[in-house]
Amino acid sequence: MASEWVVVAHDAVKIGVGSLITGGLAYLGVRTTMQSQRRNFEIERKTKMLEQVACDMEAFVTAATNYLELVDGIVYENQKAGDASRPPTKEQLESLMSLRREWEKQLPLRDKARAIASLLGERKVETSINEYFSHFAVVVDGLHLDERLPSTDEVIASGAEMNKVLRVYRTELSKAFNSLF
Repeated sequence: MASEWVVVAHDAVKIGVGSLITGGLAYLGVRTTMQSQRRNFEIERKTKMLEQVACDMEAFVTAATNYLELVDGIVYENQKAGDASRPPTKEQLESLMSLRREWEKQLPLRDKARAIASLLGERKVETSINEYFSHFAVVVDGLHLDERLPSTDEVIASGAEMNKVLRVYRTELSKAFNSLF
């Protein structure tokens, strides 16, 4: 009778230890799965947010580039006509004002891109967005189109500086995407 009790206790201990091992492994499996799913969700969310930053900034950059290209085209036309220093015509001013309104409409997208970059903790992306806009604002504020047009050299220098800052922005955005994986 005493040996039966020992056998029953032995079996109970084996079952209990087996259950503890199974429960522990199940817990570790579920925990690992949850961490993996959480990480995948975070990567997906950050990817979508960075894509939104890229899309919003590209809309602003496109509008800004179109504006500067029109200024460059007007300067080129005036030089070709032999009078590079003349102010733009009424039609040219209307075209410039139309494109200026277009890029001004994109300002909320720029602000949204900057806010998302800040929210994600991507300070370098946020800083490069600010720098791009600062350079663009200097160029636009320097254009007193009703008085005179900038020279071709001024337009080229401004465009080169803005492209340099734009490359920094795109590099930082690329680094932000790469840091997700």
